[in-house]
Amino acid sequence: MTDSHTSPDANCLIDPHLILEVGGLLCPLPLLKTKVSLQQLQPGEVIKILFCDPIAKSELCLFADANGHTVLASQSTDSGWILWLQK
Repeated sequence: MTDSHTSPDANCLIDPHLILEVGGLLCPLPLLKTKVSLQQLQPGEVIKILFCDPIAKSELCLFADANGHTVLASQSTDSGWILWLQK
């Protein structure tokens, strides 16, 4: 499976309005905390989500697609993943 959202330079290019660190939490907690955090954002604003549960990546992408949000980029790190989501 290829990741069409991966961008190794995304960390330099996308300035988030909010950073959510949910490393160490397993699904569904990263998704639930993302839903709550998105309530703080206005349409067009970006949240940067740092997580380590591999299931969370697919869950967050599915949630974004189903709710009209946009996954701008995702990046693998030594400790997990980073996902930039635009409300």
